Amino acid sequence: MELSIITSVYNEKDNVRLVLNELKEFAREYGNAEVIVVDDGSTDSTPKIVDEFKKFKQFKVVHQFPNQGKGAGVARGIRESKGRFIALIDSDGENPPKEIRKLLNELKKKNELGAVIGWRVERKSPLARKVYSAFYNFLVTLLFGINCKDIGGQPRVFKRQAIEGYKIRSKRWVIEVELPHAVKQKEYGVAFVKVEHRPRHGGEGKVRFKTIFNI
Repeated sequence: MELSIITSVYNEKDNVRLVLNELKEFAREYGNAEVIVVDDGSTDSTPKIVDEFKKFKQFKVVHQFPNQGKGAGVARGIRESKGRFIALIDSDGENPPKEIRKLLNELKKKNELGAVIGWRVERKSPLARKVYSAFYNFLVTLLFGINCKDIGGQPRVFKRQAIEGYKIRSKRWVIEVELPHAVKQKEYGVAFVKVEHRPRHGGEGKVRFKTIFNI
């Protein structure tokens, strides 16, 4: 298996079917790919929706309960994956799955890279989210020495060997920093590539300023 695409889902009933349909089409076109969906203890109709995709051979659907957080969902997805490359993408519909190919091509071109992260140059997010992200990027650059253009950017693609053997400790949002930091600790580079970003289709974002404070 060349590519494993992982999405961790929590209470995204308004967006998840759109995202999974796009991932299904991308995996079909790509060929040698699997899609792993981790439902992280959703309490709305999300579990029922994701189960609709069990019938497709590219999909593996996993349920964990109760809700443990994004980091726990990503960690579970990585454990279930088989691909030489691992792509992570959020389930809110803001990130077109087709951009995974762009990031993957960049990762394959440069041996020194262990991860490529989507850089949402023209973000369609509310102003408050942009302010939170600017502060977040500054903080991560200052503390971890990663030249952050968009540490929360999606999608993101990793070489398996750049994170293999690393035990993920974060249960929640700090996974966005922890994995790039793990890549750097293995002496691989982290690059940021411009990607398309679009407004959230439905529902509300779960990141607030207190999220950054907690991180």
